[in-house]
Amino acid sequence: RRHTRFRNVTGVQTCALPISPSLGALLLATHASLRDDFEVSTPAMDAAVDAAVREPGVLGARLMGGGFGGCIVVLARADARLDGWRVRPSPGASLS
Repeated sequence: RRHTRFRNVTGVQTCALPISPSLGALLLATHASLRDDFEVSTPAMDAAVDAAVREPGVLGARLMGGGFGGCIVVLARADARLDGWRVRPSPGASLS
């Protein structure tokens, strides 16, 4: 499947790069694959991803976890204003 091939090749290469729009695009592409190829997303999760990426400073988002609903992860610039969103950086997160 496209998602597995894309994740195994591009994901490993992208992880070594600084936070960039290309990493955001990777998140969006893998979400699309989870939605379209694996059919594990829900309309609510798709709407959350779509709403998140419309916010200024958000680079990408995708469904996380086992699928069938749950949560999304959002990659955003440190100065992004995500009013109404509960945003918590993961432990050890750094932009340096």
